[in-house]
Amino acid sequence: MRRARSRRLAATLVAFGVAISIGLPLQLPSAATAADGPVITDPGFESGTWAAQTQHAHAEIVQGGANGSKHSVRIGLDYEGDSPVPVGGNLPTRGAGTSRGSVNQQITNVKPDTEYEFSVWIKGKGIRWGVFDLESKGYYTGSTAGGELSMYAGVDSAGGGTQWEKKTSSIVTGPRTTELNGFCILTDMTGPGWCDEFSLTEIGPRAAAWTPEAAWTERPSAQEKFPVTVPEVQQFRPSGAGEWKPRGVTRFVVDEAHRAEIGDEVQLAAAQFVEKGVAPGLKVAFGKVSDVPADGVFFTLGSPDLSAAPAKARELSDQAYSLAITDHGARVTGGGEAGALYGAMTLLQGLQGGSVPTGEVIDWTDQELRGLQVDSARRYYSLEWFETQVRELSYLKMNTLAVRVKDNEGLRVESDVLPRLVDRSPDGGSWTKAQVAEFVKIAKKYHVQVIPEVDVPEHSDMDRRVYPEYFTGKVWDFTRADVRDVLERFIRETGETFDSEYVHIGADEVTDRQTITPAVTAWMAAEGYPDSGFLEGLTHFANLMNAGLKADGRKTMLWNDEMNLRTRVPLDKDISIVYWANLGSSSYADQFADADYPIVGSSSDLYHDIWPPLSSGQYKKETINGPPLQTMLDYYGNPWVYPTASFGSIPATRPLTTDAQKAQSLGQLFPIWDDAMGWPPEQLVSKSLFPRLRIHAQTVWNSPRSITSYPTLDPYLRFYGEAAFSDGDAKYSVSTAAVLRPVDGFAAEVPEGQRLAVAATAVATDGTTTRLEGAEVVVTSDNAADEVSGGDVVFHGTGPRVLTVHSAGDPTMTPVAYDLTVTRGGVTPTPTPTPTPTSTSDPSGGGAGGDLATTGGVAPWAFAVGGVLLAGAGATLAGLSGRKRRNVATGGE
Repeated sequence: MRRARSRRLAATLVAFGVAISIGLPLQLPSAATAADGPVITDPGFESGTWAAQTQHAHAEIVQGGANGSKHSVRIGLDYEGDSPVPVGGNLPTRGAGTSRGSVNQQITNVKPDTEYEFSVWIKGKGIRWGVFDLESKGYYTGSTAGGELSMYAGVDSAGGGTQWEKKTSSIVTGPRTTELNGFCILTDMTGPGWCDEFSLTEIGPRAAAWTPEAAWTERPSAQEKFPVTVPEVQQFRPSGAGEWKPRGVTRFVVDEAHRAEIGDEVQLAAAQFVEKGVAPGLKVAFGKVSDVPADGVFFTLGSPDLSAAPAKARELSDQAYSLAITDHGARVTGGGEAGALYGAMTLLQGLQGGSVPTGEVIDWTDQELRGLQVDSARRYYSLEWFETQVRELSYLKMNTLAVRVKDNEGLRVESDVLPRLVDRSPDGGSWTKAQVAEFVKIAKKYHVQVIPEVDVPEHSDMDRRVYPEYFTGKVWDFTRADVRDVLERFIRETGETFDSEYVHIGADEVTDRQTITPAVTAWMAAEGYPDSGFLEGLTHFANLMNAGLKADGRKTMLWNDEMNLRTRVPLDKDISIVYWANLGSSSYADQFADADYPIVGSSSDLYHDIWPPLSSGQYKKETINGPPLQTMLDYYGNPWVYPTASFGSIPATRPLTTDAQKAQSLGQLFPIWDDAMGWPPEQLVSKSLFPRLRIHAQTVWNSPRSITSYPTLDPYLRFYGEAAFSDGDAKYSVSTAAVLRPVDGFAAEVPEGQRLAVAATAVATDGTTTRLEGAEVVVTSDNAADEVSGGDVVFHGTGPRVLTVHSAGDPTMTPVAYDLTVTRGGVTPTPTPTPTPTSTSDPSGGGAGGDLATTGGVAPWAFAVGGVLLAGAGATLAGLSGRKRRNVATGGE
């Protein structure tokens, strides 16, 4: 689903100090209110370009519309004649689900508890149309008004789909509704349809309105208990009846001894404290606990007291932390880098309520994999949307994002092994390897691992259309050595692209096994397994793919439904089984655990199937309303629950019961499943996911729950809100202030673009020192996607001597210490132009004193300050961009 996006400026870190700040949104015209009536931006697409509020997939604004208007939207892929490949595309999609498409108009300024008439003009065959209200039933349970009540069958417009026809329906909004989503979905797979002129007209107030509880302006008192957070903490040891109620958190101080390990995590946390409004004047410094002022927080690494934690939690001690709170500040001790970040997130939620009680939080998890699973093979999601989910996961102390990138619809990511399978359909999409690498880098900064899934040997309809020579029936013919070679190279390439610990190879729902079974039997006999059937062959194939991944230092995941403990060829014990339902040939989850297989939950009871509800009464399964929120709390309140049957209205579960079984369970994933038509839009998926991901976070952190009723939990979720920087359209500006604190006590604040006169001591590659008199620093910033990057620092030989910068490359000298100031607001000054570099650092990287380019035969020099490596050539001091950068994520773009 594509969405028009605005460019944002990210905060940027410059040498010697601060260049991170989070600016206020750019000034926009005064927003309309609900009293002004519903707002649909460009309802008839007359501008000829996509509006930011319009989301679309496999759609295009075209000439000609209803009632003689200039434009309309074509949904679904367009074909010339009998061609199987769409105009502008590369895949033979005719007759496949990939040919479907959709358009969604976000409608704002909508009143709650009000009846509206919705209308849209359509032309074509097999079109589903309607308007959707996410909260019509109060707690993220939506309803659809429209004419079609079948998931894969729409209606034909007048004249057998050849004429424009106006469709009208009425909808009554829910008690919290402020926006609606009007949509057209093409369900027909042979050609496009058209939509035009979306409209919403108020009829009047609903007859019997339910008034929800008003949103909190402040959080209820915890009364010497730690406040309810998401997830809740494992232990809190109060110390009296005191509280820390800061007038404003003034400073984060990072233990100088652990600057390298947790400096980035604390800077990331600082940006989130500022963005959430908890600490608008926050500064970050590196030093000792004695440097922490009143209303400050000290961050360090250590060993939190996990004596009360289970054995699995002690194995995951790097994700544990302690949070000691006094009436004038706090201390976060992370068991590792992730633990330090998680401790900051707990404090952030706690202080959103204004105060936290004095005492000590001891917190841990016993689940290795905690996260979200997204099907982006059937439909395109932008990497910007995935970045938002990464921030959400980290904020909720989850660490895993599993992404399906290949299914029947093709391949979502660039591939050198299967290049013809990559989706380049118009208004579809795929990601380049470089884009994925940047996204994975961002995810790792948030301590989230990305696990790709490529489903083979079936779930491969488009694969078969593009590479028929590799198939027997609908199945990749894994009995052939050449096919296994292709698949192994493809699977290993995917692991390399995502730099992942695991690769999920699918291996589920092989429906055409009869066609390939004779070849499997012959191949297995040749492999030394006589009298083997299809399941033995599939298991052997999985083991061979596992061997290839292990050669790269990676691990294998696969689905459970084609695996069991009865086959004569056992599955390798180091393959993790992702369990979704007891279907097909599968053994139960506890049976796999008893047999010492690692297992991961992805329960069909929790499927978030994001189709619009087909009728007002359908709200549980196979729609955006699933799973019901109370069902999650009632049936999946701990991570040891695994499903038995699939898709029942009441979950059928078979929990793990013994310590040995629980030791084999790695964790649980919350699953989103999609369709190629591309509805709903990303912003709506985020909203429907909001409460479900938070309930899931509580489950997988596996701490005691104090709330088991969703109506009681709901106000907490709304009070804490989304993770910082989760608004994909937020606009930020950079306001730079460098705070210098060298060893002689001199300090200065330098706005962006201003020059600072300095004298520096540089260390040459041969170990000699050079006094660089009369230098200047120009503080600059640049844009960065979701990170703060080292800015350019330029020296040249004019100006007075006011500061000495010692080299970090010389252990006998003390490097400059600096503060990182985080401020809210401000604008971007125009930077002073910098001199043209005459010497640059080696792009291959390296530390201070490494090989550098030179000019005129002058001996090269390099020194590092504040984590940013600087380099230059000789006394001319024409300098360059930083070669090594300290990154601080802020979520800007």
